[in-house]
Amino acid sequence: MIDKNRLPEFSSQHLPHELTMLRWTAVNVEETTAEQHDAILESWVIHLRNLINFFYRPGRPTDATAADFFDDPSTWKPAEPDELTKARDRAEKEISHITDQRKPLNDPNRGWDVKGLTKTIWETASRFANHPSARHLSPELKALFEGGDFITGLSVATQATVQQDRSLAPASSPEHVA
Repeated sequence: MIDKNRLPEFSSQHLPHELTMLRWTAVNVEETTAEQHDAILESWVIHLRNLINFFYRPGRPTDATAADFFDDPSTWKPAEPDELTKARDRAEKEISHITDQRKPLNDPNRGWDVKGLTKTIWETASRFANHPSARHLSPELKALFEGGDFITGLSVATQATVQQDRSLAPASSPEHVA
């Protein structure tokens, strides 16, 4: 269980980042070259796995979990959908570790249901953000769910993330935005 004093930070920074990156990678994975596709897909898988762990798993002592945001952590105990369990297990074998359980490149079942899995985790995130017992949730987090559609607000959220990242680039860098 994470220190309750750090929950506002996680709610306003880290959780919106994970959700925004999941959404951005889901939308942009197909609009790329083969190499970019793989990099964006792997990023999507990592953010998906992080969110599955956050919403459904108990976590390690230093991990933030959804249950931490409730005065009574047992208030938040959603059943983990089978498709998310399978996706998390697959992510562990194919992205996070080099194992003999990776699917061959020519395996016809190697694809990921990006839209379906994103929609499933987004629905869970929306229930969490709108749960009446969830405390310590920031306006930044709740704003991601305005409009109801998981794509709503993507341009604004992505632009804010890019501007924040680019502001860290040196002024002489081609990525620097004045």
